[in-house]
Amino acid sequence: MPELLDQLTQVELVDQEYGEVQFFVYQLLKRTLSSIDNVEIYRLWLWFSKLKFGSSYGGHHKSFIKDWLGANQQYVIPLFNIALRERNDLTSIWGFWNNFQQLVGVEFDYDQIIDSAFSIIAEKYYCDEKDQLIFELALSLTVMRTTNLESFELLFDYGGSHPELVDVLVRSCQSEVHDWKWKDINRKIDSKKNNKIANK
Repeated sequence: MPELLDQLTQVELVDQEYGEVQFFVYQLLKRTLSSIDNVEIYRLWLWFSKLKFGSSYGGHHKSFIKDWLGANQQYVIPLFNIALRERNDLTSIWGFWNNFQQLVGVEFDYDQIIDSAFSIIAEKYYCDEKDQLIFELALSLTVMRTTNLESFELLFDYGGSHPELVDVLVRSCQSEVHDWKWKDINRKIDSKKNNKIANK
């Protein structure tokens, strides 16, 4: 079965007209994962990424993969590392992040994800465009998903020591205040002033 899955990764199966074939492939993957103890990580990555289970199937099919990865958490970070290293689209890191979340469909340790992403660029003297996106992901996840001050300080210092990361650092560490919020703040200030005047 694993060899057959390997061969199927060479075939495009994402179109709707291949629904029955996809269902067969999904059943094949399910039986394979249920019957073997260890899967080589690059092989698993090919099965998950090339056969498009994360995006092509409904809740029942996604739930099996989610449950399997939930019970085999040791594969999540290695899958993330492969996905990040193979990422070639430099337009936005968030497209990558959303795709990865959909692909694995399981909760994971954000600190491990952040550490893993940062380890790719930690020793670099200059961060190219892809490295900058990796830095943005690590820093943004630290700010949005953790309360890890040590990790934030490490990333902040790293960004401050790399001129090419300054824009990412500023963008990731600022919070935009929308016009409606300013108006609401000013309205509350005016209301308090008016109340003080009225109470005198």
